[in-house]
Amino acid sequence: MHMQFSSLEMFLLRVSWSILLELFDVVDVVTLIALSKTSKALRRLFICYAQARWDPAKRYRSWFSDVLEFRRVLKRSGAVVSGSFALQYFDRTFYAESDMDLFVRIGGVGPLCDFVRSQGYGSVGYNLDYDECAAEGGAHIIKAALNITSYEDPLLGVYTFKKFVAWPSGRVDMLQIQVVVVDTEPVEHILFDFHSTAVMNFLTADNAIAVFPFSTFVQRVSYISKIRVESSQRTEKWISKYEERGFKMVGAHNPEEAKGVASVFRYPGDSMSWKIGLFPDKEEARGLYGSVFSGVGFEVLTRDNFAVTSGSYLRVAEPFVWR
Repeated sequence: MHMQFSSLEMFLLRVSWSILLELFDVVDVVTLIALSKTSKALRRLFICYAQARWDPAKRYRSWFSDVLEFRRVLKRSGAVVSGSFALQYFDRTFYAESDMDLFVRIGGVGPLCDFVRSQGYGSVGYNLDYDECAAEGGAHIIKAALNITSYEDPLLGVYTFKKFVAWPSGRVDMLQIQVVVVDTEPVEHILFDFHSTAVMNFLTADNAIAVFPFSTFVQRVSYISKIRVESSQRTEKWISKYEERGFKMVGAHNPEEAKGVASVFRYPGDSMSWKIGLFPDKEEARGLYGSVFSGVGFEVLTRDNFAVTSGSYLRVAEPFVWR
């Protein structure tokens, strides 16, 4: 029996791979998934497209020559990749001059920073010079030992690394990596300290998870969820940054722009999340802190709750604490 293809299927099966990628790139992921369910041929096309676009190794290669070892270091150190890198990964886009942000607990700082330096990056003392701090025992270790982190200052340290890369096209890029040392599980820091829902995405050695995928990647809305007071200039800076990237920032100033977000108990990787399982590495060793605990429970609190700060539309908060 010969398989009968529709006109759309015939067109998509006949176009070049590069054109197919460009066509699918402008379609939101919900529509792509719906399309893939209509026939076996379209499902196979979607699987090929997903493998091309949501393989993190293809993005990591722009930063590291040894991608497999980077994944192993993520596993060993318990680190996660977040910030603009994770947003670009899920959104299938590219922001020029954006950093790679790595979030790690104190025990994983040494292995992670040593790997970054082994890939040709040099330490830059914008915040703390890692080479100097390591020689002195580590500023993050001293801060942790003195127990001087606080609600207003939750970071143990931020180490910046840079290198210049010349591409065959002749373009020269400056790549910057920031290793952010936190005093809690990295996923908890992302959920409870990040300023808005569009940036609550992360990659571990095993999974990639977007916590608010529908509002972020389909509705293009980011709900402000900042937890501490900051200057209006600082707030306006990151609001403008993400509005320029195509997101409607919704806060106390424009609640009418909200498109609805569930006020329920949740955890990263639940049915409202977007979770991409990455190919396992059989040689990966157990991490310093075990597997990254991504199933951190949280609640989405609405504006009528006292815990929602001035200027925010909602708060992603620890469960059952703020009732």
